[in-house]
Amino acid sequence: SKTKSDYELLSEVTTSISFVIKNQDGYIQVMIEKQNQRNLLMVEAMHKVKKEYTREISKDEWETLKKELFNELDIQDWKEKYCGVNTEDYKHWSLRIELTDKRELNYQGNSLPPYWAELKKLFMRYMNEFSVNYTSTKDAIEWII
Repeated sequence: SKTKSDYELLSEVTTSISFVIKNQDGYIQVMIEKQNQRNLLMVEAMHKVKKEYTREISKDEWETLKKELFNELDIQDWKEKYCGVNTEDYKHWSLRIELTDKRELNYQGNSLPPYWAELKKLFMRYMNEFSVNYTSTKDAIEWII
């Protein structure tokens, strides 16, 4: 089967991009989703109590995020699962991207994919915007409000 180009995959990203970091104490999720012709950014953190933040993002910001994922991080070339020794303190991560025709790209694991630092940095900018962050000490997810 022919591999789709970055451009073809970019055009097929339709409704949402979701990134989650989990451990036994909680999780942080960043989701960008199209709703009624608007692009919404939602950041949700759960550590003892649940915190949620939402704002609208521009079409340019949506397109930039897609380009960063496909052109800079080459996620279309990643494996679906990364299992093995975890080198950081969280227990699981996942990245899900909805495509046309109800198809999805799903990546997850407890070990790190290529370009992990860049992926984390890409989504941390949204977490930091709402003062949601995680620390890599003692399996703790924490945020500052």
